[in-house]
Amino acid sequence: MNEFELIERYFNRDRSRQEVLVGIGDDAALIKPDPGAPMISALATIGAAPGDPADGGQFARALARSALNRLAAQGVSPAWFTLALTLPEADSEWLEAFSTALYGAIESHGGVLVGGDTTRGPTVATLIAHGTARYPRRQERSRPRPGNAVYVTGDLGEAAAEDDQRGLTDPRPARIDEGLAAWPFTAAAGDLRESLAATLMRVIGGYGYGVEIDSARLPVSPARERYFKRPGGARRLVDASADPELCFVIGADDEASFNQAMAAFDSRCTRVGRVVNEAGVHLR
Repeated sequence: MNEFELIERYFNRDRSRQEVLVGIGDDAALIKPDPGAPMISALATIGAAPGDPADGGQFARALARSALNRLAAQGVSPAWFTLALTLPEADSEWLEAFSTALYGAIESHGGVLVGGDTTRGPTVATLIAHGTARYPRRQERSRPRPGNAVYVTGDLGEAAAEDDQRGLTDPRPARIDEGLAAWPFTAAAGDLRESLAATLMRVIGGYGYGVEIDSARLPVSPARERYFKRPGGARRLVDASADPELCFVIGADDEASFNQAMAAFDSRCTRVGRVVNEAGVHLR
């Protein structure tokens, strides 16, 4: 099976959006977004490693969720996706599971695949998610400040406990709806693609501030409580668990409205700490 046969069989679906003038089948996609709406792009890459599950569906779901969460942290709804896929061979069963899961993930949020590339080599997949912003960008809004509250969605600890930092076996969905609902109230936000600590330093560290985390408030799933109640467990949870969740920094004036918005979702959103003047991530 050559590249064009592979694309036609697994990735060329007759579905599109009105902004897509040219999609899969040409050398480049042609998109005409709404005038004046900033376009936001987020990229996620996953490579194979020894011991990975053979199921292409797990690979695709983890890849799509990662790209979607990066858009969600920016308060952006996904619209168009491009895919780069490298495989050692055209395994029909793996490709069928991968393409089905990929389309299921992106179409459930109204997105479409508009192009990409395939090549031969070790298994690596890169997905770029594009969307247009509904709300003003943060450069036009208030910045994080000491005293701001820090929240996280969902539960933490699955990635570290299962040694599954890429989330290949994690069933949790992307937090697109939560990210969109939270955006009007956030001073900063990020997805936990490395860990809670790394994300907080990425989104507020540049301002010279730090974060104080209340270890008793960390939302650990009941199945993992014993694991993280060991000595040093809270620090490992904060520093090393790359869960597919989001964190938000919320100003005092917006906290009530933010909590009201988050109450609309089944997943919990927990206040775990606050921004402080001292740089770094401090547990108490």
